[in-house]
Amino acid sequence: MKRLLIVGGPMGVGKSTVCGALLERLQPGVYLDGDWCWNMRPFSVTEETRAMGMDNICAMLTRFLACPELRYVIFGWVLHRQEIWDELLHRLPLEQVRVTCVALTASEGTLRNRLEADVAAGLRKADAV
Repeated sequence: MKRLLIVGGPMGVGKSTVCGALLERLQPGVYLDGDWCWNMRPFSVTEETRAMGMDNICAMLTRFLACPELRYVIFGWVLHRQEIWDELLHRLPLEQVRVTCVALTASEGTLRNRLEADVAAGLRKADAV
């Protein structure tokens, strides 16, 4: 049976690290970061770009789930509202797919420290904090 693992949580909580570690252990598999599906410059969050991002994510995940070479599909994204989780799951072909959803959390202080370290390293802009 195909497995879909969805990892959500706030920016800086460790989604990319967790998803990368899962991919190393769960093979044959693929990891998709939702941000990759609307990585544009300048970055703009509008109704149109949100819809485009969700369309791109659903299309990619649908193709990964259909690929017979893959057993595990790992998806990570901010997923900060329940309706985003609901829409995503509603739009995917999940027959014969076991879904596991995980929300990562951290204290405000821990997130602030991680984000500030990322800003200092040039990985994020100051407004991320």
